[in-house]
Amino acid sequence: MQEILKVLLTFSHFIIIINSEGILCYKCTPTREYNRAGPYPCSEFDWSERFQVECPKSTLCMKITSTKVLGQNEVTIVERDCAPQKLAAYNYNWNKKKWDSEEKIVNSAYSEGCETQKVEIPRKYCYCGLHLCNGSESDSKIFSSDIILRIAGLMLCIWQNFHV
Repeated sequence: MQEILKVLLTFSHFIIIINSEGILCYKCTPTREYNRAGPYPCSEFDWSERFQVECPKSTLCMKITSTKVLGQNEVTIVERDCAPQKLAAYNYNWNKKKWDSEEKIVNSAYSEGCETQKVEIPRKYCYCGLHLCNGSESDSKIFSSDIILRIAGLMLCIWQNFHV
């Protein structure tokens, strides 16, 4: 039993390490792009590999949902992507007499969860930190697997400390 726990703990640490260096997200756009190679429209979203993208400059996935009433119908527009967390900074190098660029990931740009912006067309922005977590149809389901995994990891750590 202890060997299984050690493997699970090692695996959970591996997930955390992966998340700190980039994340795998679903990417789709509200409309079809002219480039047939992608990104694909969210109206065709099917959780397949063609919608998966690596996000080396992000630690979160995002899903944006907009709803607009048009006459008798309600239209929902969805977009999935990597959360934009890259910050390009430029510093002047006095020794080289030129500007050097540096890219950073701003981890504090967003927090996990959903937030609705009240504008002409309200938009709901949801951010999550597990691989492919932005594929849910429902925004509330985005975070249920994330929470369950984190609670399970915490329980394993606590159990491990009491039984070693």
